[in-house]
Amino acid sequence: MKERIHWVDLAKAFAIFCVVFGHIEHFSMNGYTGFWNRFQDLYCMPLFFFLSGMFAKQTDNWYGIYSNLKKKAVQLLIPFLCTGMLYTIICIKSRPWWSLFWWPEGGAHNGYWFVWALFEIYMLFSICQLIDIWLTNRWKRPGGRPSENLK
Repeated sequence: MKERIHWVDLAKAFAIFCVVFGHIEHFSMNGYTGFWNRFQDLYCMPLFFFLSGMFAKQTDNWYGIYSNLKKKAVQLLIPFLCTGMLYTIICIKSRPWWSLFWWPEGGAHNGYWFVWALFEIYMLFSICQLIDIWLTNRWKRPGGRPSENLK
C-alpha cells in the first residue's frame, strides 16, 4: 500500500466538512444565502476537483489514455448509473428515464452531479493528452527537437 499524503487527507476532510455543513445549512436553515453555501461553492467544490486531478495519471501513448479512461469509467460511471437508477425508481417514478441525467426542476439530483462532472473532466484531460501526443509526434524528428521543424 502506498504511503498517504497527510495534507491531502486533511484537505479532503476539510472539504467534506464544508460540503456537509453547507447542505445542513441549505436544507434546514436559510437556503443558499448562507456563508457556508457560498464558501462551499467557491472553494470546497473546486478543491475536490483539484485534489482529484492531482492524482490523474498522465501517459504518453494512446493505449495508456484508453486504459486510464476505461478505469475511470468503471470507477465513476457504474456507481453513478446505479445510484441514478435507484433515485429514478424510488423518487421520481413518474418522470422519464432520461431524468437520470437531467431534470429542469431538480437539476443536480441532490448532489451526485459531482461524479458525472468529474468524469467529464477526466474525458477533457484525456482529450488534452491525445492532442499533446498528436502534436508531439507530428513535430518530432528522429534525433531532433520539435523547434527545429518550426523554422
